[in-house]
Amino acid sequence: MANILDYLRWRGDLHWQASPLNDVDLLILAQLSYVNFDAQLGGEGRMDQRRSLAQTCAQLLQQDPQGQAVHQTSYLWAGNRQLMELLSLCTRFTGVDMAGYQSELDHQAQTQFGAVTYPLPQGGAVVAFRGTDDSITGWREDMALSYGDPAPAQRRSLLYLEKAAQAFFGPLYLCGHSKGGNLAVYAAACAGPQVQQRIRRICSFDGPGQQQALVQSPGYQQIRTRLRLYVPHFSIVGMLLEHEAAYQIVASEGGAITQHNAFSWQVLGPAFVSEAALSPESEAANRVLRQWIQGMDDQARRRFSQAIYDLLAATQADTLGQLAQTPLQSARAALRELYNMNPDEKQTLHTALNALITLALRSLPLPWRRDPQDGDAPPPS
Repeated sequence: MANILDYLRWRGDLHWQASPLNDVDLLILAQLSYVNFDAQLGGEGRMDQRRSLAQTCAQLLQQDPQGQAVHQTSYLWAGNRQLMELLSLCTRFTGVDMAGYQSELDHQAQTQFGAVTYPLPQGGAVVAFRGTDDSITGWREDMALSYGDPAPAQRRSLLYLEKAAQAFFGPLYLCGHSKGGNLAVYAAACAGPQVQQRIRRICSFDGPGQQQALVQSPGYQQIRTRLRLYVPHFSIVGMLLEHEAAYQIVASEGGAITQHNAFSWQVLGPAFVSEAALSPESEAANRVLRQWIQGMDDQARRRFSQAIYDLLAATQADTLGQLAQTPLQSARAALRELYNMNPDEKQTLHTALNALITLALRSLPLPWRRDPQDGDAPPPS
């Protein structure tokens, strides 16, 4: 089986005229948005400064060969490094530029946002939105996607798209992996008519869905036929919230939740390898999570996510990687925070977690549970 790295090795010599822009290309550009290009491009989102994609990747590899400044968790660096090595050499991406690189992480405002625009040699541009990095702030904002007003990153995604559309003429292609996919769909749905009519395609790669109000909005209906939603065989993130019934399931060489990693997705030529249906384990887990989320109103979701964030913030860690480096110290700090929480916060956590555990025990296949037609199941040993 082949992945996006093999795609570049085998098809990287094909010019756009020989093989037009496809969704595998868009996944590659979405994945590249995870990389920290602050030193090469700045992080202010300036559209008036264009640089060659190939030269920018080569320069970063020279300046930061160990990936010390990479945004995403460290396990992705090996893949990202190979991706940049191939992009800096292959003919296909010759002439593709990078512009408007924007990177923002604000712990106080609980905002994590990143995006980059790729002007294309044949005209138009790809607008790629970054998914969640391993910052605790980023994961806190992810939880905010399920309630209330638009999350800060969603508001920024719309402003960013409007800025990119003003800077570059021609067709627009939007893409993003994980939260980045949610941002791409949100920005397209909320954009004005003049921007919407230029959008040719919106690709969400295992990105969460949207709130019901947005799905029912006129703006979403306008771009609905241009959505392309991809999820791996085992998908959790991409099945959250409201989403289209039509999505492509991609074969992956990863196991369970690791299939969220786009480097595990299987590619054949210019397209993804498809599976007929989600795995049974994914279906069962998604039923539980959907019932759990739907069982809480907006206020309950808000209180629960804030309580979880408070527990994590008490550890003084900024990233999940830092939590993993000091597990005992982090656990003690979180327990102290839990002990000092007010009764309402404790009740919020207890109610939500109890509901999740109850749903899981009732719904997930357990080793001692048999099909009813097999007769009474023995109790767990």
